Amino acid sequence: SMEGWIANTQYWSIKDGVITARQPQGVGQNNLFIRRTYHNFILKAQFKVIEGNTGVLFRAKPDKKGSTGSGYQMDLRTERAFERNGWLEFEPLLGNVRPSPSALARLRKSYKKQDWNECKITADGKHIKIQINGVTMAETENERYRSGFIGCQLSGQAHAMFKDIRVKVLP
Repeated sequence: SMEGWIANTQYWSIKDGVITARQPQGVGQNNLFIRRTYHNFILKAQFKVIEGNTGVLFRAKPDKKGSTGSGYQMDLRTERAFERNGWLEFEPLLGNVRPSPSALARLRKSYKKQDWNECKITADGKHIKIQINGVTMAETENERYRSGFIGCQLSGQAHAMFKDIRVKVLP
């Protein structure tokens, strides 16, 4: 159910443990957040990008409209913008850490198009590490955001699914 989540149910739903998000062109950014603040953690989730631009938000602070006011975002994309997979973005558009060409080449070998893949985010103090299918896509030290919500994001015309979201809280 959507209990414990903050989302626009016009675009987000949960059925049989799978979060499904779909929105048409022209909607802009749309988010789903867990109603809890996290500091240090390891997040693992299965994701499937059918169309467009999606991602995982963390240490995020939504604005009054439910968009990401500030926080971090891990980009997840389709083949059309494959090179954006695993980007670590600092919202609102304050910069990013991009995967190396060799990381993208390793990901391309394990990535299953329009099928389930795994993402992992480690946020421990100022250390942040982003992985997709076991490939480290971005790793940095950054103290801009120390705590906030965890969520999923859609931008523009998009269709994505998430399941098996697990968060291990770190000391």
